Amino acid sequence: MFSGRLLAVIKDGERLDLKLSGSVESLPNDQRILITLRKNTRLIQVLTYSGQPVNLQLEGHTAALTPLLSSDGSVMIITDRRLLHGSKDSGFEGFSVIAKAVEGGRS
Repeated sequence: MFSGRLLAVIKDGERLDLKLSGSVESLPNDQRILITLRKNTRLIQVLTYSGQPVNLQLEGHTAALTPLLSSDGSVMIITDRRLLHGSKDSGFEGFSVIAKAVEGGRS
């Protein structure tokens, strides 16, 4: 249905957003990443791809996150303020953040 256009799926509580590109992209299909952010009872999950920037609404402002999958399978997340190591429970904007690679490809 969205072949080559799906950039990210963002689940924030009960809300589900699909981020689509305007055209069919030639992007890696084997580098899916799941980012989980938690703060108190709020849970945000983002399924995206390595190198794909994602903008999230956090506490009244937009935060940009770009996950990167390394050759050893670990995930780092670049933000506008710092570098997070996804395998550790990192803190960002008051949220705990964990990111991991997910097997499977782009649909």
